[in-house]
Amino acid sequence: MDPSSRSPRIALAPRSAKFNRFTGLFGDALERCGANVVAYKPWLADIAQQDIVLYHWPHRLFEGEGFLHRLKTLTRLLMARWRRNTRIVWVAHNVTQHEGNADPSLMERLLVRNLDGIVYLSETSRNLVHSTYSTAGGIVELVTVHGAYESEPPQPFLPPGAREPVRLLNFGLVRPYKNLDDLVRAAGQLDAATAEVTICGRRHDREYARTLDRAAAGLDSVRMALSDDIVPDKDLDRAIDASHGVVLPYRDILHSGAAIHALSRGRPVLVPAIGAMPELAELMGDRWVQLYADELTVDVLDGFARHARTIPASAVPDLEQLSWQRVERDLSGFLARLMAV
Repeated sequence: MDPSSRSPRIALAPRSAKFNRFTGLFGDALERCGANVVAYKPWLADIAQQDIVLYHWPHRLFEGEGFLHRLKTLTRLLMARWRRNTRIVWVAHNVTQHEGNADPSLMERLLVRNLDGIVYLSETSRNLVHSTYSTAGGIVELVTVHGAYESEPPQPFLPPGAREPVRLLNFGLVRPYKNLDDLVRAAGQLDAATAEVTICGRRHDREYARTLDRAAAGLDSVRMALSDDIVPDKDLDRAIDASHGVVLPYRDILHSGAAIHALSRGRPVLVPAIGAMPELAELMGDRWVQLYADELTVDVLDGFARHARTIPASAVPDLEQLSWQRVERDLSGFLARLMAV
């Protein structure tokens, strides 16, 4: 049978992840495209049974101790590719890791050099990948979008009353690249009667979280709501719904699942004008995605709070461009091209 005429078998790494809701939604979209999707297992016998191995983060494929372990992982993937024509595909969330060594490892570079396909979530990511890595000729590429988060319907947006403070929220794993120290510093200068900021999330980096707790102590306009565990999806959705806007002051970012999550629940976001954030702002409009340049300051925060007051009650962003129906159409064409190679 012509392999391009049947449903492809795809091993997804990971099939789902507690720290990133997108991975599960992406796997579901592949299944709706007709693919048979299973969780990736790092053994040659499993890999060789697949038509496609699709991974989200290259460094996670190589997690483990020592060079020999990483070499064996790469060797298994390449053996399946060369002997059984297993296609290897990367969903390029980030060009490099958020923290630690900013340069891709030798194994990551070798893997990218031998890819059969790359799925980009923005034009920016495509440009950055091509400027960072050497890829094979004839590689199958797709530029699509980060699909919206699907969950229970959000509470309608209700702007704050005239004497009510604007409730701003930051959420997610607490890590240094998210620049929360600057957020605490700027938010601490807000008039608490006008605007307040809540930081909600898991203490992924405990020392960094302790630094933030100390910096926020005694600040009336800053509330820390940190946990040692992943915040359950329903609790996170309620926190977003209770806010008037979401502030994500990244030091370094390409794509932001948190921004998509906030937009999916009808809340405006404030992000720096870096990575693919200008693309997101162009897609969604400046009512819903506010950009700032350079440093996050109290004036930037205050301006975003004043902007949130101008959004009409029950207003919702147009998420059509971020719909999974669009992503599925894109993926269906991509898989057809990939399986024809």
